[in-house]
Amino acid sequence: METSVDLKDPDPAVPISQKLVMINSASSVITHVLNVAVLVWLQQYLLHRVSDDEYALFPIVNAPLVFVPLLTMILTAGLGRYVVEAYARKDTRRVTEIVSTMAPLLAGASALILVCGGFLAWRIDDVLNILPGLEGDARLMLALLVMGAAARVAVAPFEVGLYVRQKFVLRNAILLGTHLVRLGLLLTLLLGAGPRVLWVVVASVAADFLGLCMMVRISLRLVPALKFRPKRIRWSSAPELVSFGSWRFLQHAAGTVRRGVVPIILNRMATSTDVSCFFLGSLVFQQIQRLTMLATQPLEPALVAMHTRNDRSAMAKVYLRGGKYGLWMATFLAAPLILYHSELVTLYVGEDKLMAGTVMVILLCVLPLQFGNIMMRRLAAATAWIKPLARMVMITQVLNLFLTLVLVGGLSLGAVGAALGTLGAAVIMQPTFMWALGRRLADVTFTRWLRTTVWPGLIPAAFGTAAWATMKVAVRPETWTALGLCCLAGAASFSGGLVLFCLAEEDRRILSRCARVFGYRPKSEK
Repeated sequence: METSVDLKDPDPAVPISQKLVMINSASSVITHVLNVAVLVWLQQYLLHRVSDDEYALFPIVNAPLVFVPLLTMILTAGLGRYVVEAYARKDTRRVTEIVSTMAPLLAGASALILVCGGFLAWRIDDVLNILPGLEGDARLMLALLVMGAAARVAVAPFEVGLYVRQKFVLRNAILLGTHLVRLGLLLTLLLGAGPRVLWVVVASVAADFLGLCMMVRISLRLVPALKFRPKRIRWSSAPELVSFGSWRFLQHAAGTVRRGVVPIILNRMATSTDVSCFFLGSLVFQQIQRLTMLATQPLEPALVAMHTRNDRSAMAKVYLRGGKYGLWMATFLAAPLILYHSELVTLYVGEDKLMAGTVMVILLCVLPLQFGNIMMRRLAAATAWIKPLARMVMITQVLNLFLTLVLVGGLSLGAVGAALGTLGAAVIMQPTFMWALGRRLADVTFTRWLRTTVWPGLIPAAFGTAAWATMKVAVRPETWTALGLCCLAGAASFSGGLVLFCLAEEDRRILSRCARVFGYRPKSEK
């Protein structure tokens, strides 16, 4: 029997706190940046110390496991959302039912991964092209990776407690500790036993297993109802969770397929230069998208709680304010990169890769179209309206591939054509369908969205762009120092326009809270 929802609950199970969300978002971004820095160092270290054939083992043995998280998403994607909903109602019985129902299914999926992965590891030299003498390393690496993947799937229902209780800082601290343990083990193995790619997998799997154990233990302490009880199994509730996961799977699968097919199209219909230029030009765009996902993820539990309490007004405010902040971030990053793309590419890789700069410019033009509606995906997950969103995403990706085929294969535009395909799909789908879906989920009018999100979200870009363009003409930067100074001048102008003309009273309160989080106190409070 489900408990009722008290909209005025003085002690909510899932608190809604701006300060908590800001701290969680910042910790997610910082953890990701540190992880990327370690990966950059590691790749450079190995490239200078092992042969190309041995270095290639890591991506080769990883390739079969790329689709494991995507396929298991059908069973895991709904766990967090529906457990948060039940926990927000303080319905611990329902939490136990969800875990008890999904745990056997995930255990079966884990066993299937072990069987299939073990067979593939055993016969790896028949399936993959492995250089003679490296079969043993490849077999051991794949076996370890398969065991790690199977363990993550099996314990998935028992580690959502940190997500439910919004302990993202704690989760990120565990992830950071995992990275440090991995780095320590890796350095010990590399310096003690010699440089081998095998040690990367050994250190990663060992550290990840330790981190997973800590996640599960802390999760169970935070939410004791996350336990398996055979008598609490309710197979009738499984279709709802699997349906949610299936639509999320289709949504992510569409993007994964498109990202994998575009390089193949360029490889078959263009040149290797087009392939490399598209890869280089899309890196910034992909990293911005990745950071955005990490920064907005901590909002999901709070949005689920708002939906559970039927607080439509709060959800609308999150949508409008999130879109405004998204536009500030998108234009702050995209405008200088667009204006200085040729200087940036020349300094980074040389003039022979200027096409990569053109690709980057085209892809960055997508950001303003998306980021004013940046909270749509989080709202769709929180309200379980994932089906309409997944359909729109699939249509967008199919349209993207169609335009890419026409522009690359028919018009021979190469990497530029592939980028134009992405922009064209966004221009068609975002204003026509995506914006309307986002406003519908948030229950806001088009006029209110324009007035509250779009106009204040774009005004700072006008100030920044004017300064960046002026500095480009006046300075003509040819060094990293000159380019950095030009970017700083435009950033100051952007910030000035934002502070003077675009900050609402609530925005100023949020900035004040951020300052207090980092230890700053206004003079009036000292």
